[in-house]
Amino acid sequence: MNYQRPPFEPLQFVPARDREMMLDLPVRGIDVVAHDSLENGGNHWCFYLNVTDTTSVQFDMTPSYNIPGVTNPNGSKGLLVISYIEHAVPISTTSQKVVRVDARPGSKARDFLSLILSQKRHQYEFNSAGEGCRFWTTQQIDLFQRSGILMNLPQVAEAKDAILTKWPSGIGYPLVIGTYYP
Repeated sequence: MNYQRPPFEPLQFVPARDREMMLDLPVRGIDVVAHDSLENGGNHWCFYLNVTDTTSVQFDMTPSYNIPGVTNPNGSKGLLVISYIEHAVPISTTSQKVVRVDARPGSKARDFLSLILSQKRHQYEFNSAGEGCRFWTTQQIDLFQRSGILMNLPQVAEAKDAILTKWPSGIGYPLVIGTYYP
């Protein structure tokens, strides 16, 4: 009997059973967050869509490392992991850098995901070192701003500038560009 790997699914929900509940949550704003620096690289960046002071929906594009890329065969396909997170302390206390960007009133997590899916932005590939999350994050900020879901242009600019810096050192760090696949 031959084992066949199930088809690759670039979108994952944690926990899976809470998918619809997560997507229907109202979003007050998003935190664009730099986590610890990666070995030989910059910080890992992702989004926390703020529901309350202690509840977020995290959008985290991360490399699969074991699913080869289509446009970059030496790289790997990314996984967009969407997680429901309850935290006892603000995200800013456990991160290297946080930039808050206000969301359009009435926005839901579903609005952010729908934009990503409509542009196939969940079909993303990292380079062979697993780098590319900062480029992906920057691209989504632009998408959200152009769609009107992020309206505060100075906050958007601050977030994009912060992504070009390695934290906590404050040293400039150019983007490593990933690719989208069909």
